[in-house]
Amino acid sequence: MVSNKLVIKCKNFVVLVDLHILPQGSRKDICWFSEQKKKDICMLLKETIDSRVKDYVEARKRHDLPKNAEFTRNNPLSLKGYGLHITAYFIKRGIHLHCIVGKSNCELRVFPDQFVVYVNQLE
Repeated sequence: MVSNKLVIKCKNFVVLVDLHILPQGSRKDICWFSEQKKKDICMLLKETIDSRVKDYVEARKRHDLPKNAEFTRNNPLSLKGYGLHITAYFIKRGIHLHCIVGKSNCELRVFPDQFVVYVNQLE
């Protein structure tokens, strides 16, 4: 299994994505995975990420803890599209990260949950 790190921007947050590519066949080959497939995955998951960030922002405005634990390890999101099977879930990060950007007036923050994604090719 090969792991890639992605960053997806949503509103004024960046969401860290840990992308795991599952090998196909007995040779443990991942040559089936391309940059285009990575873009396809981001398109498929964009709505889920947007929804999670929106829920988090609304909960913070209400000074309430976010109760949205919709996609967890025990209850992952499962999608099929573009010839791919995707399983994904959010986990809390153990450390607090900050974005460092060139513009001092940019208000970009790292989202507190990490998105873990497993991808394999449909046969």
